[in-house]
Amino acid sequence: MNATISAEIARLSPREKLSLIGELWDGLSAGDGGGDIPIPEWHKNVLAEDHARYGTNPAEGSSWEEVKARITGKL
Repeated sequence: MNATISAEIARLSPREKLSLIGELWDGLSAGDGGGDIPIPEWHKNVLAEDHARYGTNPAEGSSWEEVKARITGKL
């Protein structure tokens, strides 16, 4: 990264840095070169493990009301 850009980022407030992160992320997710970034193999492995453990059928899970009740101890 360019030293000038790094210096400018260092001068930003925490709120401004978070805003910049959001803008960068939005740019990547909007197809601004983000597709060129390879997915690490360990990410794929974690996703496969989660898929095997939890499946993909939302009907097999709990509703938000049930989860909230368990968390708050009202079930």
